Amino acid sequence: MLASVDGLHVAAERSYATSSAEEALASFRVARRQTLDLIGTLTPDQFERPATFEGYGALSLKSLVHYLCSHDQQHLAGLQWLLGKIEALGIKPSLISPA
Repeated sequence: MLASVDGLHVAAERSYATSSAEEALASFRVARRQTLDLIGTLTPDQFERPATFEGYGALSLKSLVHYLCSHDQQHLAGLQWLLGKIEALGIKPSLISPA
């Protein structure tokens, strides 16, 4: 059984609303690198291991990787939208920290 993650609680706990974007991105990058390193060590049989994910139901480890990718892509889409909004408002790129 995999417990669901309360994203709002995590965001509040990590003070995302008041954190610098650079620190949040750096932290995310480290966490995703660790995830990718772990995934890279798994065998095909391990990817097929079954589990139950609270709120989603039955899945395999491969399914969970797909969920993680989808979750990250949703955040990236939101950031793209935000960059479009920044551009539309005419905010100068020099005021935005480099990626």
